Amino acid sequence: MMAILEQVDDDKRTNYLIQYLFLVLVKTGLDVVILCLCHQRRCRSFLNMCRWSIILADITVVYFMLTLSPEKSPAPPCFLLAFVSSVFGVLPLPVVCFAFLDYYLLDSGFWNTTSFCRSLRNSVLMMLTWTFAVSYAYFSVDGKPIEMTDQTNLRVFVCEVQESKSIFYFDLGTFVLIICATLPFWPRIPQWIREAQVISELRDNMKTQDSSSLFVPGTENREENLAVNSQRPFLLTSLMLGFCSIWLPYIALSVSCLTFNIGVPTYIAVNLLWLECVNSRVGCLVFWLQSDTRGPYSQLPGDVCSWPIFWHLSHGRYFSEPRPPKQKTCLLI
Repeated sequence: MMAILEQVDDDKRTNYLIQYLFLVLVKTGLDVVILCLCHQRRCRSFLNMCRWSIILADITVVYFMLTLSPEKSPAPPCFLLAFVSSVFGVLPLPVVCFAFLDYYLLDSGFWNTTSFCRSLRNSVLMMLTWTFAVSYAYFSVDGKPIEMTDQTNLRVFVCEVQESKSIFYFDLGTFVLIICATLPFWPRIPQWIREAQVISELRDNMKTQDSSSLFVPGTENREENLAVNSQRPFLLTSLMLGFCSIWLPYIALSVSCLTFNIGVPTYIAVNLLWLECVNSRVGCLVFWLQSDTRGPYSQLPGDVCSWPIFWHLSHGRYFSEPRPPKQKTCLLI
């Protein structure tokens, strides 16, 4: 896609760098808000380190935009926008792959390490990701402004920046998976969602009760109603319902941008909201792969989606506080 940098009409010059600076400032502000809402203080995951690195990258871009002098030449702003868009365009694939590797090793216990070793491993992976992205952008980006002139001698300087097509196609694949997993069971989805809400209430009540009490007073009728419905969703369908309850508006917006060919540069599309959505998608995939061996007893870091609730919805069993797999003590309702 082309970004308009400067417009020259006779002796009048109009520079548009301030608009791009405003967009990056808004993105940085939203990223800070999301970081404050979703940040896990003691979480040493790869994605948590990526959150801080994206915030730092946003601040760096804002600094360089403020120090540029676009009045002399549109070349420096063009190179900056093209370089930054190329860097952020490289990030999605390695971020998703390394996040999946980190979560899978953590939940499977295949490579048990101390917290320090895990932090060191994820720090090295994050540095390799950014080094590769910056190196690729530096050697591949031209960054020269393109001058375009119309019949009225209006000159416009534009710059080619990278769109977030990979993110949109990834979101499109997620949307197709959601449709395939839930559409055949569409009439039953409202009932399953109500059951998931009841399970969530039961778990919250159990957490507030004395640990010696197995039954929670006042929940007998709801438990009986849940037991009556013998039709259980597949685990993948249940997990997709949990994912849709949080992220369906974001996925729908992303698919709409792709459908109507609305271009979004990568330095805007790669943000903490996208990263939180990646966190849920990777967590959902790892939880599903490990469900046969670990059940609902996952060691994944905190997420906005509560995967154990939808595991219980799929299996029709409702537990009290989660315990390690070797000490499973359950209450079958």
